[in-house]
Amino acid sequence: MRGHIALTKARLQGYRPDSVVVVVLESDPCTRRFLDAEKSLELTGKPEIDVGPADIPGTLDLRCIRGVPVHVCGEDGRRVRAVASRARLFQPAEILAAVDGAILRWRPKA
Repeated sequence: MRGHIALTKARLQGYRPDSVVVVVLESDPCTRRFLDAEKSLELTGKPEIDVGPADIPGTLDLRCIRGVPVHVCGEDGRRVRAVASRARLFQPAEILAAVDGAILRWRPKA
């Protein structure tokens, strides 16, 4: 998983993003400068977390998404659902997940 370290550091300094994009990848996350999720906040101002194929959805530490809208996307619908399900445990404001041609929406109960 890449991108969560930079976002966590920013959140600890009081930064609250408008939203976070979580990309569930079929291959290992890129670490090249302009494609590295750890640099996305610095380069574009938009936080991104890349989840690689070796990452186990049930063990992801997504504390940095608490209280903000999250967008989850990827090609493997099963893994996208698993990551979105894990994300729910960290109390985001909302989750939108693109799965098998549909958009799944989750909001916490009021």
